[in-house]
Amino acid sequence: MLFADDTGIFEPRDILLDFIESRTSEDGSDVGPWLNRLFEVLNTPEEGRQRNLDEDLQKFPYVNGDLFSDRLPTADFNSKMRETLIEACRFNWSAVSPAIFGSLFQSVMNAEERRKKGAHYTTEKNIMKVIGPLFLDSLKAEFTRIEARKDNRRRGELEAFRRRLRNLTFIDPACGCGNFLVIAYRELRQHPP
Repeated sequence: MLFADDTGIFEPRDILLDFIESRTSEDGSDVGPWLNRLFEVLNTPEEGRQRNLDEDLQKFPYVNGDLFSDRLPTADFNSKMRETLIEACRFNWSAVSPAIFGSLFQSVMNAEERRKKGAHYTTEKNIMKVIGPLFLDSLKAEFTRIEARKDNRRRGELEAFRRRLRNLTFIDPACGCGNFLVIAYRELRQHPP
């Protein structure tokens, strides 16, 4: 959630930090119940939410994939724990590579459970082996061809290419931590394909 808050997955940016700071008591006594309620909201599609849902909770998006479907016991916080959570929210998680989350996710799961669920982390190296020949190499070649044009059709082709890029849709084939999508997005943004 902290990564989502800092990378713009949750909008507006820092919505989680603002929520914790403004809606929870300084003594931390209500942090656990608020987090449980937030997890419930994150697991509920917008059209399935209560009409009179708290307006701050309503701002959070639905996160499909059952990430928030397991009901956990309510955590009992104190003021120090609340402050530590706020500090963690203030940290810039967007600077942390999703690869670290994927590796961590895989390493903390029981090997047999991980195998049953098919929960295996795909490394960036392996993702690049897939996205290069699948779409990235051809996009780079097309961009290079258009950029090399010296006639008056170059600008129109560049604009058409940009529109085409905006309309591309990608699906994470493993449906894991999203590293495939993050790497694909980064590669499309980083190099003018």
